[in-house]
Amino acid sequence: MKSSIKGQVLAAAFAGCAAAGLVSTASAAVLNLTAPNSSGTVAGDSSTGTVTYQNPVNNTNVGSGLIYPFLTVQKDGTESGFSTDATNPNLPLDTKRAGATFTRTFALGDLQAINNNFLFFLDINEPASGDQPLLTLDKLVIYVTNSSGAVTLGKPNTLADLASQGWTNVYSLDTANTDNTVLLNYSALGSGSGVGIDMEMLVPTSLFAGLDPTFRIVFATEFGMSGTKNGSDSGDGFEEWAAVLGKGTNNQCPPGAPGTYPDCFPNQGIPEPGSLALLGLGLAGLAALRRRHA
Repeated sequence: MKSSIKGQVLAAAFAGCAAAGLVSTASAAVLNLTAPNSSGTVAGDSSTGTVTYQNPVNNTNVGSGLIYPFLTVQKDGTESGFSTDATNPNLPLDTKRAGATFTRTFALGDLQAINNNFLFFLDINEPASGDQPLLTLDKLVIYVTNSSGAVTLGKPNTLADLASQGWTNVYSLDTANTDNTVLLNYSALGSGSGVGIDMEMLVPTSLFAGLDPTFRIVFATEFGMSGTKNGSDSGDGFEEWAAVLGKGTNNQCPPGAPGTYPDCFPNQGIPEPGSLALLGLGLAGLAALRRRHA
């Protein structure tokens, strides 16, 4: 479990979960995204508050044909993992679903820059009754590797091991002096596999300035560490990170971005921070609805 200060802050956020907001102390903050239309930044993260988290109202099908899933984690209670090109049975920690469809890495140059941001999505899958739809996002670190090769780190790696790989740490929800949490709500938009997005994350392209576009992206993530049992800890199915990709490297559309280069989809219509509708993902005919497995 995290620090007692963090627990006190989280309790305050639970008490006010009907209204989104940021609760903070000198060493921790809880960004409360439990209500629809929630949006905010975390001033104590490594971006000094420029990364935007938001909870959009949207019921559009967003299957794997429209976005690019790259990390799946699943375990009851607490769960952690990182994106990897390793295969079964060598997946690290609680990472699930190896292969070229759901858990993989991708090149920095594959990301689509929209309004000077890269757009990432989080789709959570929690029980729908009582307090169980709540989930804490306790750790998020974005690394850029120093090579264009596949990332095959597997067992018995821990998230802490990634700091010794020599990669560039582009973003962290926590810093050496802060211990932050994003509080999420699976039921805020209604349940449904592949329907809607539980959280959008807009990361300024400036955080990646000067980095080689062929280098690969690794997300390290942890859920449920600040949660209460059968409440905001992890349960039921998996949590899945995805990205909006663009033209890609080598003049080819990257996987998950249908089309013919340079007209790869999606390439427009994604909102700026503060706009809470996924206008660019309305092509339901292309959606391949993800089916979750507990």
